[in-house]
Amino acid sequence: MVRQNFPAPIFGLLFWLIFVSTGRTQNGGTWQTRAPMPVSRQELATGVLNGKVYVVGGYDADAHSTATVQVYNPTTDTWTLAQALPIAVNHNAAAVAGGKLYSFGAGVGETFVYDPNSNSWAARASSHYVHRGTAAVGVINNRIYVTGGEGTPSQRELEVYDPVANTWTVKAPMSVPRNHTAGGVINGKFYVVGGRAGPSTDALEVYNPQTNTWSTLAPMPTARSGFAAAVVNNELWVFGGEDPQTLVLHAEVEVYSPATNSWRRLPNMPSPRHGIWASVIGNKIYIPGGGTTPALINPTNTNQIFTVSVAERAALADFNNDGHPDYVLRKPSTHQTAIWYLNNNIYQGGALGPSITVGWALDGVADFNRDVHPDYALFNPTTDRTAIWYMSGPTRIASAYGPTLPGGWDLVATADFNGNGYPDYVLYNASTRQTAIWYLNNNVFVSGGFGPTLPVNWNVVGVADFNRDGHRDYLLFNSSNHQTAIWYLSGRTLVGGAYGPIIPSGWALVATADFNSDGRPDYLLYNPATRQTAIWYLNNNVYVSSAFGPTLPAAWSLVGQ
Repeated sequence: MVRQNFPAPIFGLLFWLIFVSTGRTQNGGTWQTRAPMPVSRQELATGVLNGKVYVVGGYDADAHSTATVQVYNPTTDTWTLAQALPIAVNHNAAAVAGGKLYSFGAGVGETFVYDPNSNSWAARASSHYVHRGTAAVGVINNRIYVTGGEGTPSQRELEVYDPVANTWTVKAPMSVPRNHTAGGVINGKFYVVGGRAGPSTDALEVYNPQTNTWSTLAPMPTARSGFAAAVVNNELWVFGGEDPQTLVLHAEVEVYSPATNSWRRLPNMPSPRHGIWASVIGNKIYIPGGGTTPALINPTNTNQIFTVSVAERAALADFNNDGHPDYVLRKPSTHQTAIWYLNNNIYQGGALGPSITVGWALDGVADFNRDVHPDYALFNPTTDRTAIWYMSGPTRIASAYGPTLPGGWDLVATADFNGNGYPDYVLYNASTRQTAIWYLNNNVFVSGGFGPTLPVNWNVVGVADFNRDGHRDYLLFNSSNHQTAIWYLSGRTLVGGAYGPIIPSGWALVATADFNSDGRPDYLLYNPATRQTAIWYLNNNVYVSSAFGPTLPAAWSLVGQ
């Protein structure tokens, strides 16, 4: 649904043209390094069971294949050992189905299943082909799809393993031969990208199990092999890799969106690696180990985690006390902030704000010390610490640490939920989709409790009182279909809900505030491709009208770090 009922015909036409011609919002993320693996590995495989990451096999520093299974617990940031595989492996593959971990793609095609309840491995039916040399793996309806790899007639072969029947079935082969490849499942289809059978390839193709057919899609910008791939937010994320023919070690991070059949580039990994495998818990992508020299065995024990931004949010507040919300701009290259003063949707002037410390993110703006000046709320995803930067207009005048969040939780909004005049934290756990409210007195934690759990693909992008009952409500945005919704709250309790208007493709809903001073919160939209902003004026959850806001200068953004 694209709204066309704007007040002026020319404005409506412009809005229509921009809304239907641009791509989707671009999500990023942050890196953190946690406790290293006990033993360095590369050409390994990983899988997630019961919230823990299992690292299976791989080469050790002496170029020996291993049977070791190292287990990482993200909650405690500690490693343990599970029962070793029956055979030593390298360039193997792994998958989780039905609550059990499967290892295959090595030796002569043996398949083993790990039961976490008994900490034991058992042999299962061998695959028709070996699929060694790192095949691509996906799981659809608890069936394991394995394609490519060496030890097959053409390195294009696809097989499907049914754990219940303990049988392998050969399906239609890929178009492109490849080993050292990877892929993932999005909306019931199996995507396979990159790899090599000679020079590294950029080819991307997708398998539809309903028709047993493959289709070719937009190629990956960087041809490579030996990389890691993961699916988060219905997108395929590709990390690192190598090209052994040119001896290039890759650090590129590239993301494929099936919605637009297009790729985008993100900042590089902290350290380039190959021979890696990715596993996902919530919005966190775990990429342990890997090789640090192209085409050679030189493993590392690093444990790097990429946290995908669950939603892009802007920061708004009235910085000059004129009764109108203002924009906080961010410049990712320098971490500089700036305040743009607005009168409704009209730019009035601006000033530079403080630069955000590297490793920290601006996650909210509110008046924490009640001096009538909005302050910055910062979050460090590596340490889980929060901090308040006290401001006077655009100037930072003091700071203090706030409470440290539990592992796995993010700070997503700030607002006064208990009516004591102090803003509180809204927390979100991407693994469980649970929200929580932490009540604060300035920067001090007082108490807290759970809020409602969000549905899949929905995120909190703002907090405001939409139905004017004196209670803050959640503004939700579904980035997969651009639907919006209001969840009406009484304190932390969900008491009702209603859909809001659908956001056009290419735009993101990034914040809410009352721009036209009618006492009702409005939507702030942002188009990252054009840096254009727009205001949608609402009456509760109903769209009333709209206007463009100012366009941001190059290199600046409303969202991100």
